[in-house]
Amino acid sequence: MPAPVTANTIPVTQQAQQIFAENANTLSKVRETVISVTSSLTNSGADPVSTNQLTAALERWNAALDDIISTSYWMSEMLDTTWRLIQKNEQDNTDLAAGLTVQPEPTMPLLPRLNAADDTTVAPGQTVGFGVAIQARMASGVSHPP
Repeated sequence: MPAPVTANTIPVTQQAQQIFAENANTLSKVRETVISVTSSLTNSGADPVSTNQLTAALERWNAALDDIISTSYWMSEMLDTTWRLIQKNEQDNTDLAAGLTVQPEPTMPLLPRLNAADDTTVAPGQTVGFGVAIQARMASGVSHPP
């Protein structure tokens, strides 16, 4: 099961990818219309100077639009790759985690009571977590087992 942030990231990234792809497709249709209009102007028999100026402006506009379309396609591809990699990474993590088992914390017996007045020492033979045993041993001043 993906982490909450990842669970939200994938659909948001997919949505952004779709928006960029739709944007690129829509702008491509606009470009095709502009190319068609430019072609019609050239063949219309209108004033050649005005037609040439307008055609040159439309060609520059189309070149800039091509850059925007290319960037939109590129962004769409990058976002598509990103969400797929996030999804694969999550699946790999799930597969890896499925093969792991959780082991209990190792335990070891505490030293027998060294000082009768020590109320924090447990009875001989009783086991506690490893860290507690070391703390008890250090607190008693014993650096090695008897």
